[in-house]
Amino acid sequence: MSAAREFGKPDCKIWTKIKRVERCIRSNDYEIESKNPQFRTTQLKLSRKIQNMKLPRSQSMRSKTKPEKPHIAPKFYGVYLLRSIPKPGTFYIGSTPDPVRRLRQHNGELTSGAYRTKRKGCRPWDMIMLVHGFPNKIAALQFEHAWQHCYQTRHIDVSKRITTTKTGGRSLAHKVGNVRLLLNAPFFKAMALKIMCFDEVVYNTYVENKFRVQGGDDSLFIEYVKMIPNKDDGNLKDVEDFKEKYTTRNKALMEKFSKTLQHGEHECPYCDEMIDYINSDEFPYISICYHNDCENICHLMCLYKQTVDPPSRTNEKQLIPQKVKCQKCSRVLLWAEVAKISTWIRGEIGLHEPDIMNSQQTTDMMIEEEDNFED
Repeated sequence: MSAAREFGKPDCKIWTKIKRVERCIRSNDYEIESKNPQFRTTQLKLSRKIQNMKLPRSQSMRSKTKPEKPHIAPKFYGVYLLRSIPKPGTFYIGSTPDPVRRLRQHNGELTSGAYRTKRKGCRPWDMIMLVHGFPNKIAALQFEHAWQHCYQTRHIDVSKRITTTKTGGRSLAHKVGNVRLLLNAPFFKAMALKIMCFDEVVYNTYVENKFRVQGGDDSLFIEYVKMIPNKDDGNLKDVEDFKEKYTTRNKALMEKFSKTLQHGEHECPYCDEMIDYINSDEFPYISICYHNDCENICHLMCLYKQTVDPPSRTNEKQLIPQKVKCQKCSRVLLWAEVAKISTWIRGEIGLHEPDIMNSQQTTDMMIEEEDNFED
């Protein structure tokens, strides 16, 4: 590799000297010219210049090895649908880890709101639908992008699309119908996503299923809350209540898990090995039943092996289970929820990593700037 490609082209004088050294090396005259004291001085200065040059980002990144952090699924990440109160036919799709903060930004109460929702005559906005339960930010952004571009996304089969052009599908029925299609896509179906409707019309539109989208309802969890009308800040109170309820539930779950693990050793019912988060330095991924009156503990991998038999693991469609059964209480558990909670337990209780929801929402939630605005 030439010096120009490796270090980036420097100023002309240094570049001339670099080329001279390269020519000498190629012509095997390096030893002859290096006997010249003047050339040796030039060579020394040149080597110092090269050492002080700033490496490209790709080169410098390779030399720095950062310790690998454990994966902890976010406590919340959702994709939402806004509707303008003054213009009910105007919608906006975005994603956020904090729906309350994001709605306040869209309505101008906080800075750094999305530029496209500042359009004159559109504020305030109502958050009418929220799809949540994503295992990470990337999955939420993929869902957001697919919802914005339903006419070309790979997650919806061409024969099943209800939006076929970039300018089409702007009605509420199309927006809700496209959510149904995306939730039936194999990639998103394995995540056991949930829907929160903050408007009765939106909920009825989903139930009505105008475009007769098939499948998905058997494992889908839909909530509905009657909107509290407020012309000043939209349905902010409804979104705040939802966030409070969601946060309280997660906090209660973590308190339950922490209390269960404080007892010390627990025997995995499948492999008979001991699980100890108190007196051990090893913190394997474990599953604890999230039902209130059950404290069954087992290894996450053991639960997976009991659910998915070896022949099915070669089948991509059956590789990730949707539901599993608790060995103790025999009730159904959502695999996506179990796997996500397992990362919380290992990260927060075992490794004592800071709670992601309380860590300034990771640089103020990494403001979303590429959302879609539709009239």
